[in-house]
Amino acid sequence: KQWYQRRVRGSQSGAQWRRRWLELIFTKLFFYESDDEVKPLGALDMLHLQVSDTRYEDQVSANYAFKITSRSFSIVIATETSYSLKRWLSVLEKATLALGVDSL
Repeated sequence: KQWYQRRVRGSQSGAQWRRRWLELIFTKLFFYESDDEVKPLGALDMLHLQVSDTRYEDQVSANYAFKITSRSFSIVIATETSYSLKRWLSVLEKATLALGVDSL
């Protein structure tokens, strides 16, 4: 569980960042408005999705960002620290393969 920033496209000024709460339970990644919310805004089943660091061509202004992609969508998420980035990448990569996933 942790706070994160999610890049949202479609505004007149380009991409905006929204602060949200993330929780991984086995292979499901849940998105919440805040840390005390009970009902998630949405969820992703991480099985077979790709998780990677962002690259220059992704045009991401955040320091500790990664992306989750499939054939039909791409989500960019920024964490608050380098440690958080490494931890999320590790557990999400395991979740995409359902390999001994810990909740985070």
